[in-house]
Amino acid sequence: MVWLGMVLCDQELESDQRKEPVCNDCNLCVDICPVNALEEPEIKQQVCWDYAFGDDEEKQVWRIACHKCRDVCPYNLGSENSILMKGE
Repeated sequence: MVWLGMVLCDQELESDQRKEPVCNDCNLCVDICPVNALEEPEIKQQVCWDYAFGDDEEKQVWRIACHKCRDVCPYNLGSENSILMKGE
């Protein structure tokens, strides 16, 4: 899962070299998804969004309720993934 962003400026910048793919098809994200949004080759974005994000009516705040796929991914935080290190 990637959060995209951008910076707008009028200065000419050099692009970075492309990175190698980081997914090793371990399926940890697929297995942990509570709404099965990752079972197909393309993510079911609306299913994921409807479950994971929205307004908490009780607390009157916008919330992120789920990002289990990002937590379990061994590549999300490099080799020092916080969720995987908790059990040690």
